[in-house]
Amino acid sequence: MNIIEWKEAYEIGIPEVDMQHKILVNITNELIEAHLKQTGNSIIYQILERLVEYTKYHFKDEEKLFDNKYSGAEKHRGEHDHFILEIDLLQNEAQRKNLLLPYKTLDFLKDWLITHILGTDKELGVYIRGRQ
Repeated sequence: MNIIEWKEAYEIGIPEVDMQHKILVNITNELIEAHLKQTGNSIIYQILERLVEYTKYHFKDEEKLFDNKYSGAEKHRGEHDHFILEIDLLQNEAQRKNLLLPYKTLDFLKDWLITHILGTDKELGVYIRGRQ
């Protein structure tokens, strides 16, 4: 499993959001590296908890950029809600069974993050820059 290499293509043109996305990528990479090094469940769960908490913070911060004219707000919020639900379920299942995170969980995190940034977040960036 490879870590995520930050690319300029991931930038949406809103410095605060781009910075938060880089932090999400860094925490995700930290989680992947901990898993690959088999550092132990407690450390992996701590990193995962940080990722979940920072993701929730980021989503709330990002959603503050929505206004009543942003037609993508409902879809965007729905993607955020779906991700939080999924990651909470995966986190709880792994901790309950005291398992290492399966590769499918790490793949889900990576794929979702990049797909979301390149899709819905890019659309938000275009909308916000167009308002200015």
